[in-house]
Amino acid sequence: MNLKFNAGHGAHGLDTKRLDQHLAFILMGFAFFTK
Repeated sequence: MNLKFNAGHGAHGLDTKRLDQHLAFILMGFAFFTK
């Protein structure tokens, strides 16, 4: 998923990396709390 996202928004660069990190953090927290 990350590769596809980065490939689709490669022009943004840093912004996508930040967003990706935030999404990953949120998803991890969500998975942790829903266990």
